[in-house]
Amino acid sequence: MKNAKKYRRNRRVETDNKAAFSVPINGQGREPYSLTALGDFSGGYNTCGSIAAFNFMQLLGRKPSFSRILHLTEKYALISLPFMKKGKLGAHAFGIARVLKAMGISCAVTASAKKADKILSDGQPVILLYQDKKQLYMHFVVIRISGNKTEIFNRYNNSKSTVFTDKTDIRSITESFGGRIVLLIIPTERNV
Repeated sequence: MKNAKKYRRNRRVETDNKAAFSVPINGQGREPYSLTALGDFSGGYNTCGSIAAFNFMQLLGRKPSFSRILHLTEKYALISLPFMKKGKLGAHAFGIARVLKAMGISCAVTASAKKADKILSDGQPVILLYQDKKQLYMHFVVIRISGNKTEIFNRYNNSKSTVFTDKTDIRSITESFGGRIVLLIIPTERNV
């Protein structure tokens, strides 16, 4: 019952803000994205994995429902420990891959930067889960090479637009914003 109520709330936020949910999301801490809910938290806190799945699908030319992705994230990917509020640690990469599979996207989880670089050089997006070297938090972003620039989607909690860098490989991109690669989610076939 609680999940159904949350789904309706998230669906209402999405429906009331169609334009904001018709393009890749940047800045999960900004409204209307922060008005959604995942687990026991507001969207600004722990939705980076769901946003990465949404952005990934957007960049593949799909028109995903963000509220559906949040619902599937809660079902398949949310990290839950008995002594913590549900979703305190966000989502895990294997669960996000399962969310994408449920949405019809073939993908794989890997630690291989070489595989990700090949996918990027083919013009496809990659989901990166990285750990910040100083603050030790983990965060999901989507990366895509466009021309001679790399686009980073939902880089910061308060981003108003996509962040660009001139780095073109996963390691240098991740290091440029003070992080280290944890895992990557890559498409396993052409999904467009």
